[in-house]
Amino acid sequence: MNDYQQKLRLVLSTFSRLMMCASHYLVINPCENLKNMKGLKTVGCLILSLCLANIELEQVSAQAPKSLKVTRIPKQIQIVVDGHLDEQIWSKSTWSEGFTERTPKPKAQPKYQGGVKALFDGEQLYIGVRLDLAPNESPSALELRRDQTMIWSDDTVTLKIDARLDQRTTLGLVLNCAGAQLDFLALDNGQGFYIEFDTLWEGAASVGKDAWFAEYRIPLSSLGLSEQAVKKGMIGFNVTRDHNARQATDDWQHLPPEFGPFSALHYGSVEGLKEAQSGRPLILIPYGLSRLSNDFSGAVIQLDEPQIRGGTSSFQLGGELRLSISQSEWIEATILTDFAQVDLDDPLINLDRFPLFLPERRPYFINGLDIFAFGARGRAQPFFSRRIGLTDRGTEVPVLGGLKVYGRRGAWRYGVLSAYTGESRQGDENTTNQSFVVSRARYDIGQGGYLGVIAMARDDQVNHQNIAGGIDGRIRLIDTRLELSGFYSTTGRLSQDYAETSDMAETSDMAESSALSGTELTENLDDTLGHSAGMNISWRGQNFRPRLEYLWIDQKFDPVMGFVYRTDIHAINSNLSYYFFRPQKNIRSAKLSLSASHDRSSDWNRDLGLSSSAVASVCHTMNICLESGLSWAEDEVRNAFDLAGVARIQAKRYQSQSTYVTLSSPSGKRLELSANYTRNNGYFDGHLDQFRLRASIALNRHLRLLSLLNWAEFEVLAQGIEQMNMSERLITGDAQGLSGQIIVTPNPNLLFDTVAQINSDREQMTVQSRLRYRYRAGSDFYLVYRWQGELGSINQVMSQANPQQDLPDEWRITLKLNWRFDFLL
Repeated sequence: MNDYQQKLRLVLSTFSRLMMCASHYLVINPCENLKNMKGLKTVGCLILSLCLANIELEQVSAQAPKSLKVTRIPKQIQIVVDGHLDEQIWSKSTWSEGFTERTPKPKAQPKYQGGVKALFDGEQLYIGVRLDLAPNESPSALELRRDQTMIWSDDTVTLKIDARLDQRTTLGLVLNCAGAQLDFLALDNGQGFYIEFDTLWEGAASVGKDAWFAEYRIPLSSLGLSEQAVKKGMIGFNVTRDHNARQATDDWQHLPPEFGPFSALHYGSVEGLKEAQSGRPLILIPYGLSRLSNDFSGAVIQLDEPQIRGGTSSFQLGGELRLSISQSEWIEATILTDFAQVDLDDPLINLDRFPLFLPERRPYFINGLDIFAFGARGRAQPFFSRRIGLTDRGTEVPVLGGLKVYGRRGAWRYGVLSAYTGESRQGDENTTNQSFVVSRARYDIGQGGYLGVIAMARDDQVNHQNIAGGIDGRIRLIDTRLELSGFYSTTGRLSQDYAETSDMAETSDMAESSALSGTELTENLDDTLGHSAGMNISWRGQNFRPRLEYLWIDQKFDPVMGFVYRTDIHAINSNLSYYFFRPQKNIRSAKLSLSASHDRSSDWNRDLGLSSSAVASVCHTMNICLESGLSWAEDEVRNAFDLAGVARIQAKRYQSQSTYVTLSSPSGKRLELSANYTRNNGYFDGHLDQFRLRASIALNRHLRLLSLLNWAEFEVLAQGIEQMNMSERLITGDAQGLSGQIIVTPNPNLLFDTVAQINSDREQMTVQSRLRYRYRAGSDFYLVYRWQGELGSINQVMSQANPQQDLPDEWRITLKLNWRFDFLL
């Protein structure tokens, strides 16, 4: 830190302390005169008092950046990746030691340490990690499945690599002491996290008397090094250890816990990679899929007439291509994009009028996804890649092809994505061919700051073209602890009136027809323009973390290529959170959080509701955690809607008070439990009781049982669905999401599981059995059987009001094989 920065910090710190004293006279005393005032004025006064009285700019005693020097080795030396590190060449490299605890006690020095060393042959990077054990300690490994986040409950080591040196993006490679693997991609320092990401690497582990070891072989071509990384001969790097016996997490390069586990801003580095011969990677991933089914809505894609047709059997070929066109730029193409038909999501129930936000899972759209991120995630996004290939109801539409180019040139980052989808005719839902184009550019500023622009269009080739665009930016100050961000976006629709008027050009003056067509387009666009904007300011202190958010979405905002949870709204949200680390001898951590929000219509004339809440949590030293919260809310329903298929909730204002309690057991044990109970009084003039339970029983590392229960029972004052002419009455109902799973894992490359699910929201039961075998790096074989049947009426009200004829059960057998081929050009 230079002299100017030290003086600036001293001035700001002194100013904040003066404000603490002044707050008692300027803020707290005026609050005493507001005792009779209600609503957000009182809440705002209290929040301002807390901010002025408690915010102190923290002196960051950050650990000096560490550097791991690689040992160069000849290419002809053979290293067997078995976790033993017993080749003679390993002894020529020295251990870089000194892990620092992140949780439960930040900056503490763990008693049992570890070390990391590296070898490099010009193409392959070898990493060896040593994790020391207590006397007679046996490291825990109860997870053998690949790509499962439960692996972090075991004794685990995670390599975190910033191959672009952009201090934003993390490629993670995880190993537990039994050799189970996970690779992931964390974007924007953890704001986006994707375990669906897959790259090429090898890893193995072994357990010794006093330590266990992890060994990695990582081709540099699989990392996608930026031009800056190649020029400097270095990458951002960190090693994280999850120690099950201590229920603790340690880092080779200390990570301040307030920045999260994937903050590339605080990584160390691996140096000595100059003259790296990574070449230009070319990756081909073809796949073949065959399906036998009695489901006549199954997907069969005809290339000469691209649409989904019914059939009892099908065969499909497709794949992806990825080519590095420079050290920092990639081009990708896809044909008949794989929809991952071999996976089954958890059952969800929705007891509100707003849509659920589900993440993207397809690898083609995940690669390079960070450049296309824009807007308020899960609330107002003009672009959301999941909308490509899926209808509003979640029905699959074939993605016939796509092309994507993305990368970096200097401080500029850019991305262009295009996709073309076919027709779908399933039940009463028909879609036409559609084309999508999205363009994005960002100019990076400092550590994590940027200015950006986005533009996109969707053409259904029949009636109209949807367009959207926007600008956004972010800046981080004071050691990146203070963050300010904002965005503005707009959407519109161009009706294809020019297609109708173009016929006039054949019989009338061409210029007059063109002018008429242009006029129609302008008028239609003005009528459909919608807008949204948002601002966010937050402070990441070690203990104190306030946040203030503002979001505006007008009534016409319609992101058909994105996601919006609610329109015609101004939303203001504030949150004050304070974290305690080891406040008492037997207390691991604690947290207190206060929140308030206020919603108004987009013209500011209508009050749509307000809420406030308080949440407290505490974790015991053994990592048993208890959390409880209280909230009060007023909510105005502007349009009547159907609830759980049994009640029509009327448009009016509702008041509610709710409380919840959550209890969770330590992770990494044979029995893991997490339970939540919520009671909501005033839920649409009634009440709601909701219970969630998640349980995991590991009989051993090869056999695990999982269960999920999501149960809700409600009573509301509303009209019955089939009795709309009747007056309101108390209507009771329930909803369930149940799931049970048996998992058999003979080894990390072979898995067999069976899942049974009940989802009352969709009125269906599903059973799936799956065999997965990874026969080579990045290549898998799947055999899946799925049965799906209708539950019928789920409660007495519905069975009396709307009896339905039973629909036939559906079954499906899927055989899928994908291959991954890696080349260097």
